[in-house]
Amino acid sequence: MDMRLPDLSLVLPVLLLGVLGLFPVGLLVAAAAGSPKTATGWAFVLWFPSAFFAGLYVPVEQLPPVLRRIGDWTPLGAFRQAVQAAWAGDTPRPLHLAVLAATCLIAGGLSVRLYRAS
Repeated sequence: MDMRLPDLSLVLPVLLLGVLGLFPVGLLVAAAAGSPKTATGWAFVLWFPSAFFAGLYVPVEQLPPVLRRIGDWTPLGAFRQAVQAAWAGDTPRPLHLAVLAATCLIAGGLSVRLYRAS
């Protein structure tokens, strides 16, 4: 059994990009919600489908191909797959990195705009 340690020069940037990709989604929910209770409700509405498509409930390998493809385009799915690849010593797919970067820019920009408006 090969017990190699992951290459941290690959894993850490992917983790940072993942945090930068997911955190603005929470900021957007908080900016758009009128109250903390509403924000919590919207967070749950977003979390459960996102976690399903990311393969947190059912392993991605057991999902039909169309559901796997949808997971590639969700921030949590892209994050999970990018971290998994980096941890295994593989280069993450550019699609997953692009999804995280786009989510950061779009959700971050919208949340800034909504916070300024309120």
